[in-house]
Amino acid sequence: MTNEARVKPQLRFEEFEDSWSKLNLNEVSERVKRKNENLESLMPLTISGQYGLVDQITYFSKSVSAKNLKNYTLIKNGEFAYNKSYSNGYPLGAIKRLDKYEKGVLSTLYICFKVNGNNNSNFIKYFFETTKWHKEVGSIAVEGARNHGLLNISVNDFFNIMINLPSFEEQQKIGDFFSKLDRQIELEEQKLEKLEEQKKGYMQQIFSQKLRFKDEDGNAFEEWENTNFDYFMSEPDNLEKGIDLRKDQLLTVKLQGNGVSKANINRALKMGSTVYYKRFAGQFIYGKQNFFNGAFGIVPKSLNNFYSSGDVPALYIDYSKIDREYFINYISREDYYKKKEAFSTGTGSKRIHEKTLLGFDIMLPSIDEQEKIGDFFNKLNNFIEKQSDKVELLKKRKQGFLQKMFV
Repeated sequence: MTNEARVKPQLRFEEFEDSWSKLNLNEVSERVKRKNENLESLMPLTISGQYGLVDQITYFSKSVSAKNLKNYTLIKNGEFAYNKSYSNGYPLGAIKRLDKYEKGVLSTLYICFKVNGNNNSNFIKYFFETTKWHKEVGSIAVEGARNHGLLNISVNDFFNIMINLPSFEEQQKIGDFFSKLDRQIELEEQKLEKLEEQKKGYMQQIFSQKLRFKDEDGNAFEEWENTNFDYFMSEPDNLEKGIDLRKDQLLTVKLQGNGVSKANINRALKMGSTVYYKRFAGQFIYGKQNFFNGAFGIVPKSLNNFYSSGDVPALYIDYSKIDREYFINYISREDYYKKKEAFSTGTGSKRIHEKTLLGFDIMLPSIDEQEKIGDFFNKLNNFIEKQSDKVELLKKRKQGFLQKMFV
């Protein structure tokens, strides 16, 4: 233990008052160097900043490891690994604990270690979810030492970084607190997943007409009709060009039918080479290159009079002929929009042009049944949105606690 200045966190449990101590990582842990010589594990792992240590096949849908895994490091449940590769949001790489599996193997490019018995593994896990260690690692990973996305950090330098720790009892209390919070987040995420799966099931049942609505008197609605988008959709007669635009006046369409939002303000305006057009609330807008990836939505009132390029066109909808919620939910099914790639044109980047889009097929019930279906999905979407907001709030709360409860 060093004799450097002792510190305290901004927020802590009231029964603890002692200052925290600075220690080298090598005083808290020991390096794991065991080889997978006997092929004890055939599961190559990778580090995801979001999901932790995960199976490569699960994460990449394929293995990107060497064929011979004997020289890989064998890591066991509860042990840690440091991935020195930097990425967006993880400028100094990521340090994660193996929690999902009993064991796995990692390339020797990873630095692996386990926490000693004098310290709490949960506390160390959550410490490395903060940015409190970035300054120490950043001081030994100089900018000029980066090579192909990999930080040049020696094993000795890594284990000599300083971290702040409280007593074992306080470590345990903090570790347990965040474990319970993570469990709460996990349970709420499971509820969200269940709602989303229920929605997919209802979409399948309703749009295949296996599940039908009835009118106010309990009678069946008339049969659905097969028609095309041009029945209720049309191209604008005039397009108003944008002049002296700002970046914050642009909109974009998200993938997988997740709607329309403001464009990233860091996105460069290409005035001169690109023409931007004014869009209006209620218009249907889509990405020519990405319709078959679910890039479409309805322009909301909050983005009225915003702009997009000709590659993100907008068309008018006659809402007397189609219910807004019915329409969006109908085309937001993957088995609908993914099939539309077959209608794209172009030898390079494939595109779906307006004339092609207007010829897309859609099954339409009566407007009264459309409204019932639209109202049903609107209520279900509100449940999903509230649950999603609850998950995000818990995650933000966790980040706030991480910032205040560690030094």
